[in-house]
Amino acid sequence: MPVTRIVNPNDEITTKPNARTRIEATQPDAMPMGFTSLIGTLLTPKGPAAYLKLSQGRVRRVQTGDIIDGARIVAIEDGELTLTRGSDTRAMRIPGH
Repeated sequence: MPVTRIVNPNDEITTKPNARTRIEATQPDAMPMGFTSLIGTLLTPKGPAAYLKLSQGRVRRVQTGDIIDGARIVAIEDGELTLTRGSDTRAMRIPGH
């Protein structure tokens, strides 16, 4: 799993995103409002983690075992998060990934 570097939001960013990133970051309706969306995955010293944009617009960092909307997160991989609720298993993917 690739490691994502976390930067301080107050730091000045000196690199520009490549053309593909700019295009995919601005896709209309790629991340519909009113739904929970996976927006990032990363590897931490405690294991994989993910960032979710919740239906209310807030962003939450989660890890395996956390519960979101009544479903348990059972796996986090590069660009994908797997949830189970009872016998139902579903995967969330980063839009455009």
